[in-house]
Amino acid sequence: MNLINLSMKNLKYLLAICLFAIFGCKKEDIDSGSLTKKIYVANEGSENITVIDAETNQFAKVIKVANGSGEMLMTHNIQAAPDGRTVWATVNSMGSVANDQVIVIDPLTDEITKWIDIGVDFGLAHIVLDSNSNFAYASATDTNMVVEIDARSYVVTRTFRLGAEHHPHGLRYSRGKLYVADLESDVMSVITISDGTIIDLPVGGI
Repeated sequence: MNLINLSMKNLKYLLAICLFAIFGCKKEDIDSGSLTKKIYVANEGSENITVIDAETNQFAKVIKVANGSGEMLMTHNIQAAPDGRTVWATVNSMGSVANDQVIVIDPLTDEITKWIDIGVDFGLAHIVLDSNSNFAYASATDTNMVVEIDARSYVVTRTFRLGAEHHPHGLRYSRGKLYVADLESDVMSVITISDGTIIDLPVGGI
């Protein structure tokens, strides 16, 4: 499984930028059948996710992202879980009432199975999972936090506060740590998941 990401700095601009999650799993690991490969594309300005058959490069389905709030929802980033059982995406409300949310998609049916409330005006950016697919981690740019979600119960279990003016955006998981790109500072934050320790590594710049 590979992940290719394109991102934009300002979550409030409705630009036609796509964020990809390439998903491949053996269905017999989940159910039964043959190899399935899909590409999931988060369409930020269109309130939907496009599913592409990676074998044929043909359009397969559009997943409508709507929660009944009446506010426009922008899907910013999407990530396939390492175990191939779920696909996760960050969704931001463009209004002032509805919560920003993380959604979970069943890759066998391409239906949204979970809506996880995070909070109003969190500005969710990227999402990753640990190597065992036990927890998901979403960066919240506008609140300077990284949110931890139990991938089995779909409950927010911890928040890591990075400090003012960090504005976390992209993040990656490796060997028990999260490496977080901070947009508005000259550091990269490193979170040790086991004890919640956070250190900032200077990266230079202006």
